[in-house]
Amino acid sequence: ARGREMLAVIDARRGEVYVQRIAADGSPGEPAAVTPETAAADLVARPALAVGAGARLLRPLLDAHGLADLVRDDLPHGHGQPDAADLIGLAGRHLAAGQAGGAPPVPLYLRAPDALPPAPSGIETP
Repeated sequence: ARGREMLAVIDARRGEVYVQRIAADGSPGEPAAVTPETAAADLVARPALAVGAGARLLRPLLDAHGLADLVRDDLPHGHGQPDAADLIGLAGRHLAAGQAGGAPPVPLYLRAPDALPPAPSGIETP
């Protein structure tokens, strides 16, 4: 898919997917949490290859437009995720080319957490 625009899709559960469009030159767009319907509508408007573990959720929505072939959920490792060895190799190439960032990775949260602090019970503990 080199030289082709892609939409990375992860199943976010609860009726949403995390998406990020990757331009043909490899530059990333803004990530977002959207419904599968919104992601599919984006692909209908601007076709790209849908890749990642959540791409399969878009297939029936794109099939209605005759675009189910945009979904690529056939990664060689068979489980919809890249293999860790591939990621290590990619990181090694970035290091060798001097393209690695100096800061450690940080989590990217696209929606508020579901967990809430416990409500005060009024019972004090010693």
